[in-house]
Amino acid sequence: MSLLALDTIGGLPAHPLLVHIPVVLVPVTAVVAFCAIVPKWRTHALWAATITGFVAAVGIYLAADAGDALEHAARQTATTEKLALIHNHTQMADGASALTYLMFLCLLGWLLLHIAHNHTDRLPKVGKFLSKLPKWTAIVAMVVTLVASAGAVYKVAQVGHSGAKASWYGVHVVSGQGD
Repeated sequence: MSLLALDTIGGLPAHPLLVHIPVVLVPVTAVVAFCAIVPKWRTHALWAATITGFVAAVGIYLAADAGDALEHAARQTATTEKLALIHNHTQMADGASALTYLMFLCLLGWLLLHIAHNHTDRLPKVGKFLSKLPKWTAIVAMVVTLVASAGAVYKVAQVGHSGAKASWYGVHVVSGQGD
């Protein structure tokens, strides 16, 4: 049982609506995280990326939870082929979720290290501990964060593609002439 059962929104399956949160915010978070490479922009970019990363992580949790409910409902009527596509999508989504959570946690760590090394007065107790860490730990946090961010973007795009394949399987679109 999930913490937040959100199966439908306005009578529609919630999953296709909720997936737009991580689909939009994971790449936005990654772009803003890459902007934090520039020292002049770092503080603001890290705050913005950490906040959007948190919302993306919550969004991917909600989308996955709603997707589980939708998968359960699909088992009642879907063909074997379509169920295989849905299963593949679900398996891939687990990786996207993990990378999105990792991206957020890395951003949070990088932000805390940045604050500790540059604004110790803002984190009285934790800042004193973190400020004792060598400066290179912030560089490691930056590199790991950027790798996790790029991985999350790639995985979210891959999952979105597999979800589209599963959704549109068996649908034949006929285009009109002269449209």
